[in-house]
Amino acid sequence: MEYRFIIPGRPVPAARMTNKSKFVRPEALRYLEYKEKVGWFAKKSGVEKIDADVEVECRFYLNGGHIPDIDNLLKAVLDGLNGVAWDDDRRVRSIKAERIDADVEYTEVFLKKVNEEKISNNKKATKIG
Repeated sequence: MEYRFIIPGRPVPAARMTNKSKFVRPEALRYLEYKEKVGWFAKKSGVEKIDADVEVECRFYLNGGHIPDIDNLLKAVLDGLNGVAWDDDRRVRSIKAERIDADVEYTEVFLKKVNEEKISNNKKATKIG
């Protein structure tokens, strides 16, 4: 099971929030609106809840201005998909995110059900290089 969808417009990073800031701070309000937008575009694109572990890939297309931290951009998308693509974000097993300079701003999201094969539980660290 795989999905791909686009969220048009400038990607919005997750904002630090308190109970009061949800209703006062402009960044918090933009973040809450963006979370709703993510869920809406996922549903509109046919995304249904995945009852398995999931791989998530996000590409954030930005055109100048203040460049947000990629981890906060990713958190906003993951928060928006909670309850839409999965019941609990513990289902997210793998994440890939990329920030791309572009003329048109949008977010591209790929969701993929993780292969059911067992993953090796090799607990030893291996030196690379």
